Amino acid sequence: MSKIITTEDLPKRRGFTLIELMITIAIVAILLSLAAWSFSGIRDRIRRTSCRENMRVILQAAHLCQTEMSAIDNKNITVEKLKELGYLRKRPLCPSGGKYWIQKEKEEIRVTCVEANNGANHGFVE
Repeated sequence: MSKIITTEDLPKRRGFTLIELMITIAIVAILLSLAAWSFSGIRDRIRRTSCRENMRVILQAAHLCQTEMSAIDNKNITVEKLKELGYLRKRPLCPSGGKYWIQKEKEEIRVTCVEANNGANHGFVE
């Protein structure tokens, strides 16, 4: 006579199967890649915003210097000169490694960020 096998006779199964683990790892990897892609975009926007804020501070210091010291005109204002004269506490640094330039555009002063390491164009402030 043959014996009927019931679930009580089978060994208890513990843990996860390989397929379940692979699916879970794949889902987590997809979510992490989406988060990393989003984070890199946010980081670039933060750098650009910080750079524009630095340019705005430099522009305000240049206008103040030009107003208080009539001997200085638009052609010879530099970031180093503004720091030297005390209009800037410290030399602003671009988070992307760019350099700030003060230029005379018509009758206005324009501050630009050039030569950024990552090729980002942070624009200008006038």
